[in-house]
Amino acid sequence: MKKTNLLLLSILLLTIYSCKNSSSDSHNNDEHDSHKANWSYSGDNAPKFWVDIDGYGDCGGSSQSPINIVNAESSEDLKPLFLDYSAKEKAQIVNNGHSIQVNYNSGIFILPDTNSYEGIEYKIAQFHFHCGSENTVDGKQYPMEVHFVHLTENKDIAVVALFIEEGEENEFLKKILEEAPKKGQNEFQEEIDINEFLPQNKSYWTFSGSLTTPPCSEGVKWFVLKTPVQASAEQIEKMASLMPENNFRPVQKLNDRKVFEF
Repeated sequence: MKKTNLLLLSILLLTIYSCKNSSSDSHNNDEHDSHKANWSYSGDNAPKFWVDIDGYGDCGGSSQSPINIVNAESSEDLKPLFLDYSAKEKAQIVNNGHSIQVNYNSGIFILPDTNSYEGIEYKIAQFHFHCGSENTVDGKQYPMEVHFVHLTENKDIAVVALFIEEGEENEFLKKILEEAPKKGQNEFQEEIDINEFLPQNKSYWTFSGSLTTPPCSEGVKWFVLKTPVQASAEQIEKMASLMPENNFRPVQKLNDRKVFEF
């Protein structure tokens, strides 16, 4: 009888200990998820409050993005932007709660001109969407903007930005919307080719800025393509419906920075 009671007591203690650990693990996961989502585009964690959130002090820096592009200066140092998006791949598409993001991890590079940025190679990591545009041009906001994010081996960042205006249906965007999830992630069933998305004319504005989302790290090289591409009103509306309303950061002060154009 004593052995039976001792066995039951051991099982009870083990159960209580296991439940306690499970509860602790669950709390840690919830806390981690909460930290990942502790900024937003509205309410108490809207862009104007990002600087007050622990770890996001850079959001109050002097070289923040996006900007209103105005009074750009010509520079003899700038040359055509060379984008070598030659590879095709079955990419992964993610709804991260802030944007629709396509992780594009093949060996594709942006190669800034040797006279401008010392010929450093930037490998593309992902591209994502904002409705409406984050950067503006002389006060004009486009319905949508795409950011192609690139990294060097040292994790330096360069972003190529593409405006989307309302017009004809966009075949590349059609592929994106067919796979874009309301939450979580999907895998593309067919290869995608970024070249199909880009305008033939790749003239651009360039400036030094930051990430447009927390942690708002500065030192980011920005290349904003002057020529927009088109998408239908239905496509723009569909993309907007998959993301938080107005998932764009307002333009930031230029301060003493200059914008150059090619």
